[in-house]
Amino acid sequence: KWFLAPSGTGFLYVREAIQDLFKSLYISDQDASLGAARYESLGTYDLPTRAAIGTAQDFLNRIGIQNIQRRLRMLSDHLKAGLHDIPKVRLLSDRASDISSPGSTIFDISGVDLPQWVELFLDEAKLHVDDHTLDGHCAMRISTHYYVTTQDIDRFLEKLVELIKRLA
Repeated sequence: KWFLAPSGTGFLYVREAIQDLFKSLYISDQDASLGAARYESLGTYDLPTRAAIGTAQDFLNRIGIQNIQRRLRMLSDHLKAGLHDIPKVRLLSDRASDISSPGSTIFDISGVDLPQWVELFLDEAKLHVDDHTLDGHCAMRISTHYYVTTQDIDRFLEKLVELIKRLA
């Protein structure tokens, strides 16, 4: 997802020392002499899709991982500061940058079924947000990918305030 490669592509790195501990659910013949190739599925490959992975990697390298990390942290901090200023909002993600993910912020509002608001954000503000119902939460998760702008975040915060006044 964060790599921005085509949907359905990805990587799995398995250190050689523990490869024998991994068993594929899709490949029955896992000949250890093949090394990591034993995990590759057989059949026709979608070569254009696989080739696009290299383009995605080049794109990330041009931007720079450190630059992306700094931007994600800045966007996350901007969002968390805005959420902190809204009455009734309880931030579930930690504000401390050393223990919180810069790409995902989770919050709830006491007594509000936030997952039901996901469609409202899309329909009324053309903003994509996600519900977060794990661990007994009835919360919302906002992803601050590096292509998100502070204006997008401010628009989200304004819509959240409007919905709280209207529905909470």
